[in-house]
Parts: sequence; C-alpha cells; structure tokens
Amino acid sequence: MRNLFEYEFTDSDETVYPAQRFIYASVDNDMQEEIDRSFFVRDYAENASKMPNWANVVKRVALLMAIFFANAIYNASKNIGFEQVFDGHFYLFMFGTGCLGIAAALYGVQLFRYLRVKHTGILNVTSDAIEEQTNRTKETFDIPPEHKMADIFSYWHEDNGALPDILMNNQIRLYEKDGKLCIAFIDKAFAFPIDGFTRYLLMKKKVHFDEWNKPDAFFLKEYRKYKIQYDEQDGFSCRCYRLQYADYFGEYELFFPEYELAEFKAIVDVPVEKE
Repeated sequence: MRNLFEYEFTDSDETVYPAQRFIYASVDNDMQEEIDRSFFVRDYAENASKMPNWANVVKRVALLMAIFFANAIYNASKNIGFEQVFDGHFYLFMFGTGCLGIAAALYGVQLFRYLRVKHTGILNVTSDAIEEQTNRTKETFDIPPEHKMADIFSYWHEDNGALPDILMNNQIRLYEKDGKLCIAFIDKAFAFPIDGFTRYLLMKKKVHFDEWNKPDAFFLKEYRKYKIQYDEQDGFSCRCYRLQYADYFGEYELFFPEYELAEFKAIVDVPVEKE
C-alpha cells in the first residue's frame, strides 16, 4: 500500500507520486519559479543557522561525558572527600572539564550561527514572501474561507519499502468540495473522492518528522496528551494515522500526525482502528 505523497525519481529525473492523478489545480510556471526561489532561500538560511549533524552528536556525547565524570567525582567525594579525589583522580577533573568545554564551545557556535542568520532578517523576509504567495494561490485554487490548516506527512521512496528515518511534515489547507477531500499545498491542490476512503489506522510506533508547523509549542497543554518528543538529531516524534483509500487503480494511504484526526474526521467519517 503506497503513501499518496511518497515521492520517487524516474529514469528521466522527474518526480512522481501516486497523488498526482488527483491534482485539480496548480500554479503556472512563472509562479512556480517564484515559489521555488522563496523556498530555496529559506532552506539555505535555515541550514546556515543550524549545526551539522556530526557536531550535534559530538555536543551531546561531550555533555553526557561531562555529566558522567561529574557524577563519578561526586560519588567518590562522598566516601573519601573532595580533596582526596582531586589528588588521586585528577584525570577525572581533566576529562570532565575538557568534555564540558567542548560542549559549551559547540553550544556557543550554535547560538552564534542562529543569531547571525536572525540578524540578517532573511528568514522573516522569506516567511512573508511565502505567506503572500500562499494567499495568492488560495484564489487560484478557489479554496473556501472555512478551510482548516493541517499537517500531513510525505517522504521519498526507500528501495526496501520501509519508512525513512525522518518524514517531511507539510502544512496544508484542508477542506471539502463537491464530495471530495481537498488538500492544497502552496503550488498544487488535490481532490480525493470521499467515498474511496475506508478507515483510519493508528500506528503502534512513533514516527519522526522534521518540522513543527503549529503556532503553539508542542509541549503545551493542547498537545501534551500526544506525548510528542523532540531532540536535535531525530527531530520531532509522535504517533501517526494512516487514512486508507482504495479505487480501481489500487490501494493507498494518507499519513498524518495523531493530533490532526479531528480535522480529517470532520470531513471523512470512516472507522478508526489501531494496529
């Protein structure tokens, strides 16, 4: 069963995915180029403000090692006294201080990179540009004013058929039109016949995803019951629903975070099941 937004490249380097045949509207080439430029600049600026993955790993390991050495010194000092620990196990202080220094230095570099990009204002400029482009496409796609903002997951196809380690979290406009569940991205809008959907299936395991799109933080009361977690290496994680769909061409699914069930259920009222 394929995810409707599971992307893959053809031999001619074209991007294909199952949901393509459900497109009912898209922007013209000029608008597409404008949108692509905005996202390119935004992604470049965001990457420049973050530390590379290897540095995050080193920072985490160094901090854990510093905590380990500090705990070892504390436990030893309870038995033989701090001065004796310092005299007899000086290496503990050296290694602990070194690890703490590495972690502090990397945290400082991370803060510097973030502030440097923030000072340019480029993220605010690109965010405003993307919002303005999104508002323009609302008219092009004839999106009703009562639409809802929701998140859905997409990802690139893996040869072994497994889910990638981290999914892409996309903020979309969700609405019903002419008996169809409609999903609008900034550049394309899709319409899926509601009578083709069969059930919601809640996955047992959590999935990891790259971005948090909601205006309220994930740890606030509204989202606390979903036990969403975050770390710098793996991003965010939560459980995921698979809204399953079947027609003449095959069986498919639409992946979305657990916290979006109510928005989808208001349009597609089919049974909810668990793995």
